[in-house]
Amino acid sequence: MINAEGRRATIAKTPARAAPDRTWRAPEPRTFDNPAPDNPAAVAGQPALAKQGALLIGAAFGALGLAAFICDGLALVRVLTPVAQSALEAGRIRLVNGHLSAPAHYDCAEMEAAIAAAASSDLAGPEPTTRTVVNRDLRELARVQVIDVITLPRQVSPLSFEPRAVVVLRGGERNQVELEAILIRAFGLTPAEAQVGALLTLGEPREMIAAARGASLQTVRSQIKSIFAKLSVTRERELVSLLTKITQR
Repeated sequence: MINAEGRRATIAKTPARAAPDRTWRAPEPRTFDNPAPDNPAAVAGQPALAKQGALLIGAAFGALGLAAFICDGLALVRVLTPVAQSALEAGRIRLVNGHLSAPAHYDCAEMEAAIAAAASSDLAGPEPTTRTVVNRDLRELARVQVIDVITLPRQVSPLSFEPRAVVVLRGGERNQVELEAILIRAFGLTPAEAQVGALLTLGEPREMIAAARGASLQTVRSQIKSIFAKLSVTRERELVSLLTKITQR
């Protein structure tokens, strides 16, 4: 029979158990070329089907050579393509607690809001929809990122881990149409001003721009003056140099 002293001694010798770590951690995203589940028994059921669906979507975008991130209903990245993984490693885009974010000094509020909206279960539709947003480097106007946020069609379901959105980070040289869209969205240019700016980048003289647009030379000069003010430049050479940088990755 153990007396009170014996019970106290036994308790003193028993090692204390560490408190369980309840810190929330975002799920680790997969690259599309590693579809094998960690647990083969988990293949059955809706969670596995959702996972396989996300992997198939990732494989499709990966085959196109795109930097694509597949997000779930919580806007967490669950699958990414090899090109997307390379973009992360190069610092072109970041993952913060499983959510996509731009590099430091970039304004990415519009991107984050677009991803959250696309992932929301309240926005389900019969067809995929795409919203294009621009992340801007607040230190250098010429550094911008163009992001496509694609809302995936889906059935009504309470499962947050289903693939809800695809986020594509564009790269490479941008054509005139893309440049015009960037100038309108990122710098507040009018469509006419954006077209004039894009044509200047292509090396078109003012007279040719006026003729191509069916406008007077004075109108084109006024539009260029407005572009100068909005992009904080004072000379046409500065403007063309800035816009040329924007057309690059």
